Amino acid sequence: VAPYISNNGEFSRELAALTSGAIIKIPISLARLALKDFVTEYNYSQCVKSETISGRFDFKYPNLRLALNEIVSR
Repeated sequence: VAPYISNNGEFSRELAALTSGAIIKIPISLARLALKDFVTEYNYSQCVKSETISGRFDFKYPNLRLALNEIVSR
């Protein structure tokens, strides 16, 4: 859960920026063949409005870059 919406494209760009890696774009039709029913979760994030939880919860990582940086730097 995070206070922002992120999709696979944004996640890939942020991860590539932190790791100096390349982004490999996979067509959704190919992803569907490999991932079957999981392709929706792979390609789109689920969203809870931040107003719903932001007043009652302090996020450790307020954005995707900070969260990924924590993981990558380990």
